[in-house]
Amino acid sequence: MEVKGPARKRKGVNRMNKYFIVLKTDGSAVLHKALSESGDLLPTLQKLVGGHIEVVPSVIPRYFIVLNEEGKLKRLPSNPFSPHIYLPKPAKFGDYQGFVDVLVGDIVIAVEAVNRYGERDLAGMTWEAADKVAKCLNLQMPGAG
Repeated sequence: MEVKGPARKRKGVNRMNKYFIVLKTDGSAVLHKALSESGDLLPTLQKLVGGHIEVVPSVIPRYFIVLNEEGKLKRLPSNPFSPHIYLPKPAKFGDYQGFVDVLVGDIVIAVEAVNRYGERDLAGMTWEAADKVAKCLNLQMPGAG
């Protein structure tokens, strides 16, 4: 993420908000505000991935990848960030021996959190956390959308 000057002065970025990192199939990466107007994460995540969500672990501890659950059925394009953020286990049997899975469609990076009921959940990340993740993945992103 390329940032010049204090983040609070960047257009569209408020350090108090929570953000998702959206990795698009066209190779771009953007920050997106985590909460919808209703305050619910699910509609925001569904809109960002274009359908029902599936959550898989990322290579970064405590961060997860959210993707379209039916992406392969819908024949969505492969995501170029897939090999950098996702390490699937290769199949060891049958016709799929040695096959390595890839992610398709736009994907969202979210942080692991604990909800008010003490259950594991997903959340948006602070601007500072998003900046660290972006540097870890060598991303250049414009401000939040």
